[in-house]
Amino acid sequence: MKSRILLGIIVFWGIVGLGARSMKTPHYFSLSRTSWKLKPVSGEINKELLSYDYDDSDWLSVEMPNQWQMLAQFENKYAGRMIYRHRFDFKPKPGKSYYLHFDGVFYKCNVWLNGWYLGRNEGYFAPFEFDITNHLRKKNILVMEVICDYEKDPKHKKQIMGVFGQWDVINKHRNPGGIWLPVGIIETGKARFRHLWVGTLALEGENARVMLYGEMRSKVLKVLLILSLLILSPLILKGKAIILNLSSKASQELIILRRNSS
Repeated sequence: MKSRILLGIIVFWGIVGLGARSMKTPHYFSLSRTSWKLKPVSGEINKELLSYDYDDSDWLSVEMPNQWQMLAQFENKYAGRMIYRHRFDFKPKPGKSYYLHFDGVFYKCNVWLNGWYLGRNEGYFAPFEFDITNHLRKKNILVMEVICDYEKDPKHKKQIMGVFGQWDVINKHRNPGGIWLPVGIIETGKARFRHLWVGTLALEGENARVMLYGEMRSKVLKVLLILSLLILSPLILKGKAIILNLSSKASQELIILRRNSS
């Protein structure tokens, strides 16, 4: 039996990405602008650190987002590994899915929620997230190991850090490690659009050729017909809105939408 979903999508002319940075909605719960605990570490991670009840009262407190070079204790002095801990309350709703979303962590990190290892990420400039639907509780402890090493040999770097990597005008001992962009939880239904993108492929006189790309993930629907309404409306220019009707059919959890139109 097929399931039908009507999706209304409104985007502006040009390239649009629906990431967490642009969708601070009632369904986004920020974990930034709150107090986190942090402490430098070496050696193996003590599993006791992952416990909600672990005593971190003597750790430094800092508000996120933050880079540890912003703290006087570490400025131009520290590179390596840092453990972050953050306790927070939450009320998960039945039938909803939840994703822990990071806009950016500098440079590598490992992430645990309530003692459960969620995964790792490398690279400071790209957002990433983890499905935490099955791990979210009323009382939660988020633990992160953030790694940003000092690379002694500038000719054999392993970290892609751009101007942050020993640039001539920056103190070479200044380390940019840390959770430097917002952190939050995204609430969705059982089906979710991700990576929605609209771009201009070519201009032909007064016309333009555009491409729509998107992914939809569903945890409950195995076979479905998607009907979507795409409205392209100029944001700063005068002109009529363009309406496109799109459809896609898939029998897997991951659905890719592609459409070229003039």
